[in-house]
Amino acid sequence: YLYINVFFRYVYGGAVLFGKWENWGLLDGAYFCFISLSTIGFGDIVPGDMIRQDEGIELSFIFCSMYLMLGMALIAMCFNLMQEEVVHKIRTCGDTVRRITRCNRS
Repeated sequence: YLYINVFFRYVYGGAVLFGKWENWGLLDGAYFCFISLSTIGFGDIVPGDMIRQDEGIELSFIFCSMYLMLGMALIAMCFNLMQEEVVHKIRTCGDTVRRITRCNRS
């Protein structure tokens, strides 16, 4: 369950960073991170709304893009690890069932 922990820590870290940078609450930051990383993207909360044009909106968008690209790669890795674990458990259960049925035939 390490991958679930990694995912929630990544969302929490993003929520804290975006919350401080955009003057959002922790819940709004977590909502933005989860919705964006899950590629739902409603567009109701957008980074850069609170930043004036001369204060570095480009930096905000670059940071947000990097956070989202790294996060999507992290989520893909977590899903792959979960899939491998499920496949391993199913194979182990299948092997156990085969052994049990072989023993009962003797």
